[in-house]
Amino acid sequence: MNAIVEDIHDPHPDIRVIRLRVTSAPVTWLAGQFMELSLPGLPSRPYSIASAPHTGVLEFHIRNTNRGGVSQQVRSLKTGDTLTLRGPFGTATRGSADQDPMILIAGGMGLAPMKALIDDALYHGHPGPVTLYWGARTQKDLYLADYFTVLAQANPVFTFVPVIEDRGDGLVGDAAIRDPVPLPGASIYLSGPSPMVQATIPLLLAQGAQTGKIHTDDAAGRLLLGTP
Repeated sequence: MNAIVEDIHDPHPDIRVIRLRVTSAPVTWLAGQFMELSLPGLPSRPYSIASAPHTGVLEFHIRNTNRGGVSQQVRSLKTGDTLTLRGPFGTATRGSADQDPMILIAGGMGLAPMKALIDDALYHGHPGPVTLYWGARTQKDLYLADYFTVLAQANPVFTFVPVIEDRGDGLVGDAAIRDPVPLPGASIYLSGPSPMVQATIPLLLAQGAQTGKIHTDDAAGRLLLGTP
C-alpha cells in the first residue's frame, strides 16, 4: 500500500519522526504492531507504529544508523513524498477492553510501540495504573520525555519513569522490578534491544509476572516465554 508523508519532525539529531497517511487503501492496526517500510531501490525494513489506531495517521520513529538503507534515506524525505508499506504485523498488542494494570518497559527506540499502547489505553479510559519505564544512555536520548511528562500530569493513572544509565539509574528492567508495581496480574509489554528483553523476562517471572501476560515481538524473548 502507498502512503504520503504528512509531517516530519526531528526531536533528536539522529531520530526522525514521520507521519504518514495511507492513500491506496484503508488500513487498520492494533496498538503495539509494526509495519514494513520501503523506498525505491531499497529493501524494506520493519518499524513499530508509534500512533494509536484512533488517530488514523501512521507515525514512525526512525533512527539514522549511518548504515544505509531506509533508516538513512528517510533523512531526505519531504512532506508530500510517497512510501510503500506492508502490514501490519505483530502480536504484542492489547485489546481496547483490556483493563489489567499495564507495565511498559522500553529500551531506546523500543519506545515507539509503547507510545501507541499508552495513547490507546488512555483514549479508551483505562482505569490504570499504566506505568512506562523508558531506559536510555543519556537524558538527551529520551527524545519524547516532555511528551510523557505532560501526559502524566494530565492523566493521574499514568506514570512515567525515565531510567538514565549515565545518571546511575541502572538498567531499565531492574528499575521496573524495584518499584512496588503489581507484577502479578499485570499486562507487561517489552520492546527494545534483544539483550535487554532477554535479561528482563527472567526478572519479571521471578517477581511473579504471569508468562501469558508478558508481551513482546522480540524473537528471542518469545522463545524464553514459549510463545510461538
